[in-house]
Amino acid sequence: MGLVVVLAVFVAGLAGDSVGKPPEGRNAGPGLLVANQLTPKGTPGSVVAKNGMYKATTLPPWEVEHGAIADPQYFVGRTATVDIFPGQQLTASDFTGGPVLVAKKFIPKGAPGLMAATNVISVPTPSLKEVEHGAIADPRCLAGRTATVDILPGQQLTVSDFKPAPSACAAYTGG
Repeated sequence: MGLVVVLAVFVAGLAGDSVGKPPEGRNAGPGLLVANQLTPKGTPGSVVAKNGMYKATTLPPWEVEHGAIADPQYFVGRTATVDIFPGQQLTASDFTGGPVLVAKKFIPKGAPGLMAATNVISVPTPSLKEVEHGAIADPRCLAGRTATVDILPGQQLTVSDFKPAPSACAAYTGG
């Protein structure tokens, strides 16, 4: 019985050495950003970036939250939608969805992209769920393009609304 207890203590000691360490063959996960101070709801992302309200870190892959942010450029044009506490991973769901182009006037099918660009406004979206697949964020992406459909006031402009498709431009692709 005494040998069993000693053996159990020895095995428990070996197991304790591996607690919190990645399993053999696994490295730390990708870099991500963690809040280093309170970021109140409504804080503009530009303030988060400019004031360095985050720190870069790495975590094991199984601890990285869905939508973790790794690049401070992500904050540009966004706003914190919740209070973010020190030590909290910064995720896409903590910020608005970013700006998209929305028609302020009717844009007829066949309209040149530059004409369309004068009839749009950049609107921040409350969440990524409200950003249409392929939404265009930069009016410069419309140069050299032609509208392939009628675009109504209030409608988000997407890459499928123009030919040739603005492939070199930033567009939301989901995820």
